[in-house]
Amino acid sequence: MKGLSLYLFLILFTLQTPSQADDIRDLQIEGMSIGDSLLDYLNEEKIKKLKKHFYPKSEKYYYIEYEQGLEIYDAVSFHIKKNDKKYIIASIKGVLDFPEKIKECKKKKKELEKEVSLFLQKSEEESYDFNYPDDKGKSSITDFKTSGGKIRIWCTDWKKSSGYIDHLGLSISPTEYLKWLYNEAR
Repeated sequence: MKGLSLYLFLILFTLQTPSQADDIRDLQIEGMSIGDSLLDYLNEEKIKKLKKHFYPKSEKYYYIEYEQGLEIYDAVSFHIKKNDKKYIIASIKGVLDFPEKIKECKKKKKELEKEVSLFLQKSEEESYDFNYPDDKGKSSITDFKTSGGKIRIWCTDWKKSSGYIDHLGLSISPTEYLKWLYNEAR
């Protein structure tokens, strides 16, 4: 079912956005975009119940993860500025689980990369492998860098002993957020 949902996402990804644009704010995950208020999708009571995660060196932003009632992804994470009463989405990430199906994950990743390439007029694309501590060593990442930020698509192939599930991820992050992440948060 999630495979069909990803296929529908790829179609919707193209239809919901103007073709050949550069503004990453036009991209959507589960119908949500950078700059939207999370209050347009979840009530404040639900948002406040989600656990806030902060980074070690800065609490300017926190992230929360939501897993209920999603149409395409198994989970969506949002970065929100601390004390923002409007809960403006500063960065967004969708994760689709592929338990023990890394080859299928990588196939879907390639399809999604093609869609992103079609969407963006001007971007710098970089693909590479990355090994997390509990990774089998088969994880792959593709970054699309634009003047407005970065879109990252990845498949992570976790060791069974890690307790994590192999997954496909898509994140959309504007430049302002990325500057904070790379210069202040870590």
